[in-house]
Amino acid sequence: MNEHLDLCLSLDQLAKLGQLSKPQFTRAFRQATGYSPHNFLITLRVKRACQLLKSTRKPVTTIAGQCGFSQHSHFSTAFRQATGMSPRMWRQEHGAVSLGAYTSGCDDVVCPRSDDLKS
Repeated sequence: MNEHLDLCLSLDQLAKLGQLSKPQFTRAFRQATGYSPHNFLITLRVKRACQLLKSTRKPVTTIAGQCGFSQHSHFSTAFRQATGMSPRMWRQEHGAVSLGAYTSGCDDVVCPRSDDLKS
């Protein structure tokens, strides 16, 4: 998942990779991680966005697309739910630095529970 955050990964595709049905995959994933595949994927995407917001000066809309969010509004909502602030505010607070820098500022981003994150 982490290597393909920019792709539209469907539950069907993930289940086929694991050679499981969708319900079997979802159940196994939740047992292994404690989270639904969708919430886990959103969290990985937000963490990647944190890294890019801090380490590059790319526009927020570009970063949203690179992290797999097809709509900026969905990105902003997911980012705000995970971090408590908008992507632009997060960048201002954590400050974009030179290219290639890694941020630990997004280490506290955690997977939201199903009832915390609307699909």
